[in-house]
Amino acid sequence: MNRAEAGGTDRSCSQSGPFAAQPAGTKPAVPLPDSEFVRQELVTLSDLLALLYPGDPADPLLFPTPLWAARDPIDLLVAAILSQATSDRNSKRAMECLKHAFPGWKEAAAAPVRKLAAVIASGGLADTKAPRIQAVLRALNLHEGGELDFLHGLSIEDAFKFLTGLPGVGPKTAACLLLFGFGRPVFPVDTHILRILRRLGLLPVKLDASKAQALLSGLIPPENVLGLHLRLIEHGRRVCRSRNPLCHSCGLAARCRRQL
Repeated sequence: MNRAEAGGTDRSCSQSGPFAAQPAGTKPAVPLPDSEFVRQELVTLSDLLALLYPGDPADPLLFPTPLWAARDPIDLLVAAILSQATSDRNSKRAMECLKHAFPGWKEAAAAPVRKLAAVIASGGLADTKAPRIQAVLRALNLHEGGELDFLHGLSIEDAFKFLTGLPGVGPKTAACLLLFGFGRPVFPVDTHILRILRRLGLLPVKLDASKAQALLSGLIPPENVLGLHLRLIEHGRRVCRSRNPLCHSCGLAARCRRQL
């Protein structure tokens, strides 16, 4: 991950954009975007990306992600943790190794942390992710009997609050679980999405992923959330890359502030 994607400045992005003026005498860290403008642009962007990347976003063959392979919410939560700061290929391999090594999540939670780290080494950052996974599994077993089905009965806000209260579960991981595991219209923001929306002038350059996710979640129509999330990631991988983006073949180039 480069500095821009971690929340720093993306020098390829224009500083200008649809951002509201701040009251005199104030110095906010990040200017706020005009919500109505961004809302309308996101709807248009959803339509454009659906033309560029047609098909059902819920089809794992068209829009592959290791999260589709999760069999239950706990599987998905662990898969989301494994997907942090690594490729889909690596996280998928780590999940397969984890499922092969332990018959169930109770055994994974009780295993020596070094053994768990060795099992998931192919996913990267194993020394960080292994204790994080065990802490989550133990917390769930202590408070909810190791199940997450009760989240179906909670509001999005309450479910999100519960998940982010678990050790090592941040806003993106919680949003992925709610979107892919429970079909709730929560919009996870990853580095591809953050980069593209910055370049399109829809997010302030210095706004980090967590704050961007909080901002965008209320602006995207529920029926567009899954498709926009997956298509933006696909576009980021294929075209709007962090380095050497393929601007000449980009279907969004006419709207991109990087070209200004």
